[in-house]
Amino acid sequence: MKKWESSTLDVYFDVEGEEKSQKVSFKNLIESPTEEDIITFGQTMAKLSPEQQTLNSSVIISKSRVIG
Repeated sequence: MKKWESSTLDVYFDVEGEEKSQKVSFKNLIESPTEEDIITFGQTMAKLSPEQQTLNSSVIISKSRVIG
């Protein structure tokens, strides 16, 4: 039996003048966010971020426990 435990969303921003993207993590998401929800959330966070940052990508991490 597989039981969902948690989901985390990592949103990556490109920062002007820096090679490495900046990662911002959000924990305790809903169990199964849609791709559209993830994209919309990332775009909203980009609007709230400083002007020198642009949205690069988002990564969803889901944890499940397998009981058996």
